[in-house]
Amino acid sequence: MIADLHFPLKLVVAPTVRDPEDGLALSSRNVYLTAEQRQRAPAFYRGLRRACDLFAAGVVDRTQLIDAVKQEATKEGLDIEYISLSSPDDLSELQAVGSAGAVLSGAWRMGSTRLIDNVLIGFEF
Repeated sequence: MIADLHFPLKLVVAPTVRDPEDGLALSSRNVYLTAEQRQRAPAFYRGLRRACDLFAAGVVDRTQLIDAVKQEATKEGLDIEYISLSSPDDLSELQAVGSAGAVLSGAWRMGSTRLIDNVLIGFEF
């Protein structure tokens, strides 16, 4: 959008700030989680990390990467809204990670709280 609309801006990509013990993305929404929900919530990030490990081992297929996230999240009974593998350039959905890398992201609910997370695959920032 910055390029399309010729905004005089520079997009700076930065890492997500995470809990140092379990990797859950730090968010103001986390305060709405019960103690039990807070214990289960990092499962989504564990799935994202598992997908990153698969990619590092040569897996580029959308289904396999998304299934890795689903499997971890399902172990903890997370209510997944979506999981996306998308282009870092325009966020269009990808069938496989290409040379430009990908964004693996998703959202899930724990009670009335909606949480989101993402990882970058195939490139560093």
